[in-house]
Amino acid sequence: MAIFYPSKISESIRKDKKFSSEIKVYDALFKELRNKDAYVYYSCSFVQNNYEPGECDFIIILPNYGIAFIEVKGGGIEYQDNTDQWYSINRNNQKFEIKNPFNQALKAERYFHSLFEKNKIFDGKKISTQYFVCFPDMEEINFTLSAEAPKQLVL
Repeated sequence: MAIFYPSKISESIRKDKKFSSEIKVYDALFKELRNKDAYVYYSCSFVQNNYEPGECDFIIILPNYGIAFIEVKGGGIEYQDNTDQWYSINRNNQKFEIKNPFNQALKAERYFHSLFEKNKIFDGKKISTQYFVCFPDMEEINFTLSAEAPKQLVL
């Protein structure tokens, strides 16, 4: 049986439109994983060695398989290759600059992977990790992604 942290999303977060894509993913994960051996963490903050704050939308631990780090970006998504800039487009067709979602997910994976390697509990055992990006409001990726953003990492 899956364990979710938090076990329930508050109504104030559920009603806040800026979290609607993340809630959509949380609910889908709950539905798909509730009867599986899994641990799902939502909205995980961390601080890197250079004291730069980071946040990962989802960390999913699947015992005997590995750990997935997922960054969620809502709305329409656009990437402009000539400027190396990512954008989110809301329902009013307004465009907003966003951080590179692949770099965000990769940062989280690297941060936690380094912690696992340093932890004596694991005694040299390897832990399989992978990062992903989820665009839940898009039916298909119909734009060119940057070189470090292969479509195989898009959920």
